[in-house]
Amino acid sequence: MWFRLKAIITFSLLIMLIDISADEKLPKRVTTSISGSNTNAEIYLSATLANDNNDYKVAHENISLPRSFQIETVIKPEDIDIGKEANFLFFIKYSDQFYMIDKNGNVEIYDGKEILAYEEIVLEARNEKILIDFNLDESFEGFYEVFVGYQLKDNPDKIIFNAEPAALHLRPYWSSIDNQIWKGNELEERNPLCERGATRWNGPVINFDINLDSINDFFMPISCYQADRDPISVHNVKVQSAWKMFCSRVNDHHYDCTKELFDSEFIDTTFDDTGGGIPYTHVMDKPRDLNGDGFPEFWYAMNRDDGRPGSTDEDDELLESLCGKPEAWEVWQGRSNNDCLRLSLHSIFLSKSDGSYDVVPINVWGRAVSHNMHVLPNTMGGYDFVIWGSNGIRAARLIDRELIDVTSEYNNYVNHGAIAYAPFYNRVIDHEGKTYLITAKARQEFIDSPNLIEYDPNGKIVNERRNMINGFTL
Repeated sequence: MWFRLKAIITFSLLIMLIDISADEKLPKRVTTSISGSNTNAEIYLSATLANDNNDYKVAHENISLPRSFQIETVIKPEDIDIGKEANFLFFIKYSDQFYMIDKNGNVEIYDGKEILAYEEIVLEARNEKILIDFNLDESFEGFYEVFVGYQLKDNPDKIIFNAEPAALHLRPYWSSIDNQIWKGNELEERNPLCERGATRWNGPVINFDINLDSINDFFMPISCYQADRDPISVHNVKVQSAWKMFCSRVNDHHYDCTKELFDSEFIDTTFDDTGGGIPYTHVMDKPRDLNGDGFPEFWYAMNRDDGRPGSTDEDDELLESLCGKPEAWEVWQGRSNNDCLRLSLHSIFLSKSDGSYDVVPINVWGRAVSHNMHVLPNTMGGYDFVIWGSNGIRAARLIDRELIDVTSEYNNYVNHGAIAYAPFYNRVIDHEGKTYLITAKARQEFIDSPNLIEYDPNGKIVNERRNMINGFTL
């Protein structure tokens, strides 16, 4: 039935906010007695929504589902009622029918006579309650009205409640026709490398058309940890990729096309690397065709900057046990460049003429920590893949389907410092036949004279508007 145990509670409570009382920080409602007589009691109602950290904020009308939320109420009774025993009341109106709910989740239809109390209380000057703390799914869509109040035990005819209904509207973010859900048992749980824990990192990557049907496709980066992570201690846990690609069908939903395009059930960007990594997709460039076959290429920054604890000066011995000795081809981090904990192998998706893909590792300069990757045209008519991170830049040139290290070439540019140590959250654009790096923290003298060799990455920030519109010709 529609009003099963707890179900009616969970779908019934997101409230339209009106004026906010400064002292309560909750919407204030006019109150009245059931007989319509005047009262100076006050009732406040508020719905609050949970974010990923289980912090709650005041909600607004037209709340999308699914989500987790609470409803809060504050009742200030009449002075003469303070200290008296009372029934706390919780009513919901749905489809012209009133329902009563108690704190154990029992639900009864209100017939205008018998009243089901939420719970019995002794009225204080201020009575605060959180009525609900639950997750709602799309089945709880609808319009509701919420009422709370109290009924005196020694005078049952005296009932104080909010005179105006607190209206609410719950609705799915997507219509049921357009909504698609992939649960864990359809994705990461099918990969044995994800048994120790997996994260769908940063959400899906969109804004590309991999099957050339003029409908956006998307891929989901799934990161799987190969040991138990300690949120306090320094660790070097490997992060295995188990990414998924989803392709569109004309006039239909998306489907898992990973096997079809990559010849594997999961996209493996980790290979046999000891560290693995996660992609910084929130700063990723839009995929586009680089090799002339019409299909988009993909490139992405990689690291293991996933919230793991950082090392300190006292961790040198521990780092040696976790990392071993730094390899000559890699620049590690830390006070003495002995910290490997956030390094990752980089890679790209490179298309073939039939629309399938290879995952090509960029192993010519070892592992690195990057927070951005861009593609820059070179003088040979091809493209270079350049990463920005905590140790400057590294560059790899794509020739046919092979990559060669050209970092030293970039290090020899007269404005190398401006490029290498610019903030790594930057952008590259093409404009009138030239490629520009758009970045903040550009010194005014460098903007005036782009060929200056000296560059201070910690120099004075120029006018903010200029940061957004000035770049460097490469």
